[in-house]
Amino acid sequence: MAWDFPVDIDFGGELYTATVADLPEVATYASTRAQVTEHVADAIDSVVRHRLRKGLDVPRPRPADRSQVVVTLSPTLVAKIALNAAWRRAGLTKSELASRLGVTEAVARRLLDPDHENRLSALVAAAQALGCRLVVDVEPAQ
Repeated sequence: MAWDFPVDIDFGGELYTATVADLPEVATYASTRAQVTEHVADAIDSVVRHRLRKGLDVPRPRPADRSQVVVTLSPTLVAKIALNAAWRRAGLTKSELASRLGVTEAVARRLLDPDHENRLSALVAAAQALGCRLVVDVEPAQ
């Protein structure tokens, strides 16, 4: 399942506002629909990364209806969401994860860090160390 966040965009006479029911801390506005769509995509990305940094869950987005704009997270960020959730479920420390992977704790921290780019192979290995598998899929563009 893609991580497509449905966005409600409303026009209030002078400004467009965008909100995301699944991420209540996301709200932005702009003078054009295109600008507010760009702003809300950035806001969603920022909020998701903030939640991961703070050790908070990132809710799976609900299905969008036809009136909503959809913002899709990057595959790398989705992998980080999944990896962080699996790590929290496992109840391991970062040192324990590092030990399972045969790497330093700094490497384990970077694997969980939403702002650090990792190779896909490293994310796959981390998921396996947590008793999971990372699944990648390709869907037709809409």
